[in-house]
Formats: sequence, C-alpha cells, structure tokens
Amino acid sequence: MIVHYRKSQVSNVIVAATGAGIIILGNIMWAFGCMCSLWAVIVLLAIAMTLFGVLTIEVGEDAVTAQFGPGLLKRRIPLREIRYVRPMEIPWYFGWGVKWIPRGWMFRGSGIAVVEIGLDDGRRFCIGTPEPNEVTRAIQAAMGQVNG
Repeated sequence: MIVHYRKSQVSNVIVAATGAGIIILGNIMWAFGCMCSLWAVIVLLAIAMTLFGVLTIEVGEDAVTAQFGPGLLKRRIPLREIRYVRPMEIPWYFGWGVKWIPRGWMFRGSGIAVVEIGLDDGRRFCIGTPEPNEVTRAIQAAMGQVNG
C-alpha cells in the first residue's frame, strides 16, 4: 500500500489537562490518605490520556484515516467520496478531541489548524494538524491518482 502522508502528533492540550488532573489528585491522595473514589477518577483520566493522547493522520492510496491513540476512535474516509479538501483554522473554543462542530465532525489534538474534507453527500469532516498545507497536498495528490 502506498502512503502519501503519515504523521502522529501529541495532543498537547489533552495530555496536559489529564496529566495535571492525575498529578493534582495524586497529591491530594498523598496528603490526605487514600481515597478510593479518587483512584477511579485517576484511572479514568489515564484512560482518556491513552485514548486521546496522540492523533495520527494517514493519507493512503485509497483513503484518509484519522485515529486517536490505539485506534478505538478512528475515522476512515475513502478518497472516492471526497469532493474537496482545504486547510483552514477552527476557533480554539470548539475544543479538542472528537466532537461535532458546526462544520461537521472534528478530530483535533492540539492547535487551531485543520484540514476540512468535504464529501460528495454534503457532509464535512475536519482533521486537526500542525501541517494543514502538507496534508491538503497529500490528499489532493492521492485523489489525483484515484481519479486520474
């Protein structure tokens, strides 16, 4: 399989927020003694960090894939369904992670730059990346090979 682009990025905001939560709760437990309910919260924060800590984008010969962490949260978009692709910025207050925003579904780990992918059926999908122009060019190149 030909890979036109593949890059993983650490989700700085998500790692910092969950890591800070783990450290703060750990210090509270150390200072005041073991509180079993806090262990549950620490475990949930650690799971969130594992699931959302890294966002990987891959542009292959037949699809664009965005996945968080080990791949439980993953979106695969066949190139034949893509109408357009363009780099853009999404406001910071739309947040990070996997969520629905006014432009459609978004996978974003950090930063405000995204690549918006418009699909044939009118839906849109945004993928956060520190390299929006490179991802856009890779998708367009892969689309040219599929359509050409």
